[in-house]
This record gives sequence, C-alpha cells and structure tokens, in this order.
Amino acid sequence: MLADLIGDLIGGMLGDSLARVGFRRAWARKAERRQVLSGVRLLSGSQRGISREWRVGYWSVAPSRMSLEGIEVTVLGIVAGSDRPARLSELLAGAEDTTVVILRTASAELEWSLMKRLEDVARRFLAVPEAEPSS
Repeated sequence: MLADLIGDLIGGMLGDSLARVGFRRAWARKAERRQVLSGVRLLSGSQRGISREWRVGYWSVAPSRMSLEGIEVTVLGIVAGSDRPARLSELLAGAEDTTVVILRTASAELEWSLMKRLEDVARRFLAVPEAEPSS
C-alpha cells in the first residue's frame, strides 16, 4: 500500500514534469510561427472586438499588429514602465510566470498578459516603441 502511494506520487510528479516539457515545446513551436499564447483586455477607451474580459488564445503577432479569431489590433506602443506581475486570475498556463503590460492603440489602452518566458520574443515580433505613460 505504501509502495503504491509512493509510486503514484512519483508517477504523478514525473507525468506533470513531462506534460510541462511538452507544453513548453508547443509554446516554442507556436512562437516560431509568431503565435504567442497571451490574453488581451480593454483597460480604457474602445477597441473593436475587445472588452474588459480577457480574450485568451494564440495571438498572431506581427510588427505593430496582433490578431486572434478575426480581431485585429493595430498597436502604436507599449507604455513605458507598465510591466507588472499578473494577479492569480490573470495567470496563463497555470503556474507559469505571467507578466502584464499596457498596449496603446489609436483609440484605447489594452492590457496584454503573456508568459514571462515569451515576453522578449513577443515584444520583438510586435516591434513598437515605448509610449509615454498617460498623465
């Protein structure tokens, strides 16, 4: 009985570790195609197709543009100093470190939640300048 419990614990931990490795590989493959697991929601203003609820998925990211399921967002900049750790309800992919930054468009400010491990590559894909914080 004790052996079964120990076996289940080790098997569970090993299976969980293997699953995480599999997910990381999948995220890396998607990122190679400029698709980044992330969430976007409205902070202020208005943006077609975006509300105050998180819109999570594999966003396609290109210079100054992001799109998901027919929603296209033209991004003017990332607000300087807006990086913050995600709250528990904003975490992506479970226990992964998630960061949130503010994106500026012509008509809105949006929050962009993404995994810390993909933040640098996602910012390079988006290729927008830093924007001054709103006063």
